[in-house]
Amino acid sequence: MKAWWQGLEPREQRMLLLGSLALLGMLLYVLLLEKLPAEREQAQQSLLASQKVFYRLEAIAEQVKMARKNPLHKKSPLKGSLLGLVDRSTRQAGIRQQVKRLTPDGKDQVRLWFDSVSFDQSMNWLEKLYQQGVQVEQISVNPLSQAGLVRLSVTLVR
Repeated sequence: MKAWWQGLEPREQRMLLLGSLALLGMLLYVLLLEKLPAEREQAQQSLLASQKVFYRLEAIAEQVKMARKNPLHKKSPLKGSLLGLVDRSTRQAGIRQQVKRLTPDGKDQVRLWFDSVSFDQSMNWLEKLYQQGVQVEQISVNPLSQAGLVRLSVTLVR
């Protein structure tokens, strides 16, 4: 290889060096810089989805505050155990499969953990429980990377 290089004219050596540098530059551009706009677009989409969940949670928090101050409906008395009602209602809401853990804490309190559950379905489920006299004592909602899905932990009391 060295003998071949030495056999080239200085002008040919310069042309090969410049061509190699140009090829290297194009390769770096294709490998590195072309991926940046796509990754930026994906990051923007993820940010928009997170903001949407955040604003929705803020609106729901405000609705909960208003509902606690001025309940629009009378709560029906709870029949049966809270654990049974929660189990039955998660099945009816179509989110029973997403329950990671469900633990009773006495007869009037239940804790649930969901790893990945639809935000809309879980909030509708909690609203139906509220209409039946069940209150949310504590809740933690964390958005996941897939839009509309959240990690949820909730403590319910009667």
